[in-house]
Amino acid sequence: MVKQHPLRELHISIGARMGVFAGWETPISYTSVIDEHLAVRNSAGVFDLTHMGRIRIRGQGATELLDKLVPKKITKTQTNTMPGPTALLNGDAGFIDDIMPYRLGDDEWLLAVNASNTERDIEWIRAWRDRLGYKNVEIIDETLSYALIALQGPKAIEIVELLGAGEILDLRPLTFYLDKKIAGHNVFLVSRSGWTGEDGFEFIATPGEASGLFKKFVEAGAKPCGLGARDSLR
Repeated sequence: MVKQHPLRELHISIGARMGVFAGWETPISYTSVIDEHLAVRNSAGVFDLTHMGRIRIRGQGATELLDKLVPKKITKTQTNTMPGPTALLNGDAGFIDDIMPYRLGDDEWLLAVNASNTERDIEWIRAWRDRLGYKNVEIIDETLSYALIALQGPKAIEIVELLGAGEILDLRPLTFYLDKKIAGHNVFLVSRSGWTGEDGFEFIATPGEASGLFKKFVEAGAKPCGLGARDSLR
């Protein structure tokens, strides 16, 4: 069964060409991949990345467990910081998935994972939790609870300031804030990673809040961008 983006109707209303990727119906492009790619390089673009998985890991021993499952040392990562991209590896050091961890607290993490691997990642983490005896660690699939959008490009800062959210400009790369109000919308998490190679911000919020924020970014000058431009930019 194909999963539909919670912002599907918004995307169709602004001209998205929809397609299926990793089991999700997702925007492929709005105008052309080249136009959208160049908008991010020269101005600003906004993406809906809701198809990416979001997995919360929390409870006594969560950090210790996760540290055993990735090759990067994460135990000294500060709260409200991402240690940078890392990977879930199998017993032969082969890739299961490349992931981005967000440290929400001492023993609480959010993992952003690839859409096609979400269920497999959860099964792998749960299997090792049980095998290693971390009985107090919860592993929760929050993919459908939130939407994920990203504002990227050299004018991302200008758009954020225009919308009155200049406080998030204090974020250093690979850091984030929790529970912020951005342009009148409640946002669970806003981070700064620049995954397109440009400056930019990522926003995790409920679908209703994310939809309103997406529209405000477009009204402020960001070009809607689809999966085609996401791939070419990366």
